[in-house]
Amino acid sequence: MCYMVHGMLGAVERPQAWPSFLHQVREIELGKDRIEGSRLLVVASQANRGTTFIAQSVTKQGLMRSYVQNGNSPWLFEFLCQ
Repeated sequence: MCYMVHGMLGAVERPQAWPSFLHQVREIELGKDRIEGSRLLVVASQANRGTTFIAQSVTKQGLMRSYVQNGNSPWLFEFLCQ
């Protein structure tokens, strides 16, 4: 998984070197362009554990809209600040 992320970041940075990913690169660029000041970073999984936790709760528990509709919970804030 980590290789895939680094590969996709490489494809975004140098699309001519990754022609098979042109469609995915364009989709990433379009999404990134919609968020002013956004940038792509590679961070250690430990530094990004809150995002991993949310993604797992969506995929494993089916909580598709709970964080967006209800806002973040106090426990989530505590989890992210640990």
